[in-house]
Amino acid sequence: MPFREFRDQGQAREMAARIKAARRRVDIAVAFGKAVKIRRVEVGISQEALADKAGFARSFLSGIELGTKMPTTMSVWRLAQALDCAPSDLWLTAERLFHEGAGKP
Repeated sequence: MPFREFRDQGQAREMAARIKAARRRVDIAVAFGKAVKIRRVEVGISQEALADKAGFARSFLSGIELGTKMPTTMSVWRLAQALDCAPSDLWLTAERLFHEGAGKP
């Protein structure tokens, strides 16, 4: 990756802030994916079975668990129903994981 020169310190700070925000989004997605996987394992079902129950492709569910796919509000709702929990349960677990640093790639 080539070195990018900035015209001033303000531009450099702005770019650093954008990079930090992008990393935070990735970290949250990874933490949410781990929360889904933890609940899926607790329930004792496979990715394929959960995807089927929630009406997703297995590859989409895999992407959620890996933190590479960002589910919509409706997708989170369907996941929670399929996992027999509240959407807030998934988010609370994700928040705990994020704050513990487990959301870091």
